[in-house]
Amino acid sequence: MFCDAEVAPNARVRDAHRQVLLDAARAEFGRGHWYTLLHADEFFHDDPRAIIAHAEREGAGFVNWASMQFFMHTTDRDLFDAHGHPLEPSVQRRLRWYSPFWIEVRQFLDEPGLPWLEVAYRRLEHGRVFPRGTRFKPFSRMPVLKHYPYRSPAQMNAKSGASGFSVAHAHPQAIFRETAQPIYRTACQLEQPERPDFGAFEMLRQPSLLGMLWQQRALLNRASR
Repeated sequence: MFCDAEVAPNARVRDAHRQVLLDAARAEFGRGHWYTLLHADEFFHDDPRAIIAHAEREGAGFVNWASMQFFMHTTDRDLFDAHGHPLEPSVQRRLRWYSPFWIEVRQFLDEPGLPWLEVAYRRLEHGRVFPRGTRFKPFSRMPVLKHYPYRSPAQMNAKSGASGFSVAHAHPQAIFRETAQPIYRTACQLEQPERPDFGAFEMLRQPSLLGMLWQQRALLNRASR
């Protein structure tokens, strides 16, 4: 376990600081293993262990995940008190609206000799979470994860001033929205949060990896990118 002060002494944590974590894992376990990344505001919908087993059989080097972007919809105002704190403690039960979807690499194979982010680490670059040089063969499907960057008005306003990672403009008019961000064209609502079903985006219902890539292009507003 590392705290922020150990990973980034006297600095804000950036994606390039993942080098410290990978070096520690390599020192303890060696190379040749699969790694799974999960941020504190994410939940896997599909089983990451099963995904690795499928990816290994295909000889893949990394796995793209479809990140469903959950947000506070304009109909969600009654879910929070006057101070912006949630009345329902479980974010997965509380927030039902999401915009499909962003693509995130959340699993990769750390093969012998694979470089990580040495140059990026020296420059403290941001925006890449897996090694350069990963075997360029993606898993043939796109499993689903749930992303909850903004979980309450109070948390959203606090995050806007504290995070080193990308955040939306947290002015009051932006807290409750019709889509997760202007970049997304649509929003969907989960009918049963306890047993979520993402319809055509469910992995076994997807047309193909290429089909998902084309779908994502159609779901985004190019002018907002």
